[in-house]
Amino acid sequence: IPLLDEKFGTWFKKDSLWQAEFLEAVVDEDPQRVCILQGPVAVRHSKKVNEPVKDILDGINSYHVNEVLARHYNGDSQKVPVVERTDIGENEHMVEVPRLKNVKCCEEMVDRHTTRYTVAPLDEKVQPSQAEWVSAITSGSNTDWLKALLESPVLARGHFYRKNPIPFILGPRSRRQISLVQRNRNGGTPCSDRPSQQLRIVDDGVAMLEVDLADDGRRIEFRIAPSTDATKEGNAKPLVLIFEYKPEQAYCPIHEVSEGREQRIKDFYSALWLSGEAKKSAMAVAARDAKFTSQFTINAEQVRAFCKVIGNMSEQYSGVNEDSQVAPMDFGIVAAWKPLMQCLFIENVKGDLLRLVHLSNGFRRCNGNASKSLTVGATVNVTSEIECVLNTASGKKVAVKAVISCPDTGEHILQVNSQFFIRGMFDDFENTFKKSTEDPVQVSLRTPKDVAVLKSKQWVSWSPSVDDLLKPGVELEFRLNTYAEFEAENVTSLLVTKGSITTELPTKEVVELGVVHYEYQGLAHGNPVTAYLERNGTLLEQPVMFEDGGYKLETEETSFGAPVSNFAYGRVSGDSNPIHVNESIAHWAGLPDTITHGMWTSAATRRFVEIFAAENDPSRVVSYQVDFVDMVCPGDRLHTTLSHLGMTNGRKIIQVSTF
Repeated sequence: IPLLDEKFGTWFKKDSLWQAEFLEAVVDEDPQRVCILQGPVAVRHSKKVNEPVKDILDGINSYHVNEVLARHYNGDSQKVPVVERTDIGENEHMVEVPRLKNVKCCEEMVDRHTTRYTVAPLDEKVQPSQAEWVSAITSGSNTDWLKALLESPVLARGHFYRKNPIPFILGPRSRRQISLVQRNRNGGTPCSDRPSQQLRIVDDGVAMLEVDLADDGRRIEFRIAPSTDATKEGNAKPLVLIFEYKPEQAYCPIHEVSEGREQRIKDFYSALWLSGEAKKSAMAVAARDAKFTSQFTINAEQVRAFCKVIGNMSEQYSGVNEDSQVAPMDFGIVAAWKPLMQCLFIENVKGDLLRLVHLSNGFRRCNGNASKSLTVGATVNVTSEIECVLNTASGKKVAVKAVISCPDTGEHILQVNSQFFIRGMFDDFENTFKKSTEDPVQVSLRTPKDVAVLKSKQWVSWSPSVDDLLKPGVELEFRLNTYAEFEAENVTSLLVTKGSITTELPTKEVVELGVVHYEYQGLAHGNPVTAYLERNGTLLEQPVMFEDGGYKLETEETSFGAPVSNFAYGRVSGDSNPIHVNESIAHWAGLPDTITHGMWTSAATRRFVEIFAAENDPSRVVSYQVDFVDMVCPGDRLHTTLSHLGMTNGRKIIQVSTF
């Protein structure tokens, strides 16, 4: 105890428990030497020296079993009733079965081995209650598995419990019909290709979901269609989720099968986003080396449809003058969509794509050239690559970049950057890396000491003429790129920084004085090159912010409503993620309901930048970066504010907020 003060209790506890709580405090950090401190009750019941933990726990379990047998069954295990589900209580605790007032049920014999039960609302204008609906669906025999799906408050995934979304997914809808087909296997030969029971959901005449119970009575397979449109068009690959029914586990009888789960979800999204183009051979490449290319033709009709959906009716996009019609900057995500998304299907980019979140998106005209636009009718090349894969405490961050260029000249037109986040816990640090283009930094060498310090850095190779130019008073420009691989969240296992050091002569000629090349393979917590520049340099393009905080730009109403349906944007953009259009999959992904596309909100907001900041000249918008901070739901009312906060390199810095 280092100090006798008011924290005595804290110090005392840490002194007595530190080796029980912190492996770092144990000799050699050896788990076998961890001190387990017993309380007085545990000491009282410790009868054996070096008793294995398994024997201790088995003893506790056996004691409870024997107590229950003695208390309720006179110690005779033969008197214990055999039931499938132990979560069903005694009769006096059973909930009264609701009367079926708003549900119609029908039973028919399909053949001598097959029975079909059909359940639907009695009146399409009146939605049945959840209790009434569940009672109707499970009123037949051998439906304990279905009751478990619909009544269990939680289900198990791996080592975790999660709230059970299945009651909502299978719940009542005004125009929904559910059929349950049961096949009697008694005296017959099981059919391996046909389930013993199958639940089928039809919404508005379209089959949206099927649930199969296998012959063993345990394996349950869900097949959820991505959307009604995809089902009607006949090109819908369903989302497949597999569960195991464990009636012996009363609290949580439904367990999701983890084996192969991530790949099944990736296959679903690959078919949805890439039309199945994510070939395994292409996806086996390491994420740090992956590059994807494609060609895209900018179609006038598609541009007009896109602009109509996002509400941007600028004359440059409408096709009034067909010879000069261009696509808005936001259309870059449409052109680059497939190459960007392919980056998420790399084999060593692990994660559940149902838990994917779009963190940010940005567009930048290459080289700041305002004249470069996406011209309608042109065919462009798109090349994408992954810039980083990072594991954090709450999930995996994946940053991807796509460059749109002219196929004839190779000239870059537009760069699209997107950051995604996959929620979860990850420890595959061997697959993590980061590629960074460092901000250009200027270093002024004011004294001979400054010159000597820089010349002593082993990570610089100087040119032969450096002694004539590297003198006090010279200003140097560092342009660097860094590549890092990680051992832990903030610990690198490989760190490489390369780049050039230049200076501008009085004649305005720019000459290279040296080359930076730093490489360290081993555990490290920092970068000595960037640390030196942070101490001694300043950013070249330092933004100048207004002292009074700037001023507002909007002069008219900037309120607007999110679309009540996300189908239109999904169709014109290529982003057919079902969390935007299918409430069942949205709930399975942990969302309250379907959510509006973040890229729709981004594009609908950016039109105000063109109107108020660029004064109706879209070509003046050189770059646009948006961070998504919260969900937008269909039908939400939104409001946008724009503020001119400062200047950088002769350009306005505009802060845009939509809430």
